[in-house]
Amino acid sequence: VRFIRNKKTSIKQRKFLQKSLKLKEEKVKDPFEISKSLNNLGKVYKTKGNLKKAKELFERSLKIKNELRDNQGLGVCYNEIGEVYRLMGNFEEAFEQFQKSLDIKKKVSASNFSKSSDNHGEGLTLMNLGLLYKDKGEKEKAIISWKNALEKLNNYSPEFKQVEEWLRT
Repeated sequence: VRFIRNKKTSIKQRKFLQKSLKLKEEKVKDPFEISKSLNNLGKVYKTKGNLKKAKELFERSLKIKNELRDNQGLGVCYNEIGEVYRLMGNFEEAFEQFQKSLDIKKKVSASNFSKSSDNHGEGLTLMNLGLLYKDKGEKEKAIISWKNALEKLNNYSPEFKQVEEWLRT
């Protein structure tokens, strides 16, 4: 029953996000909002395992973020694309995308007075990098990456608790 309910929720969510994207592309025409919708829709496809479609949406978002010179958004896009490559088993490309994300997020953090959200973003990428190392069988590198993630994440965030759990296993 839970699977059926989750599947229905996912389908409704995807349809809502598709309508939202169409509205933003046709009526609102705000590139920032379009890019956000592309990312949100990409996350739904990624969660459902449609990695090709997710990658396509994240890459469209990345192109817009480049045009807008939205460095924080670029960091998010590279992280999402890296996660898709990791899930596809393309570890080399995943590593490159995570590295691009980290480089950008570090620059954004260094240039902002309020660093909490950027630090959190760095932490998320470090989490994913740790998963990549784990998938490659490089447990020591995974542990180092996750410990670095803990330094960046908010102690009360679900991600912090997830990393703590991974480090215990």
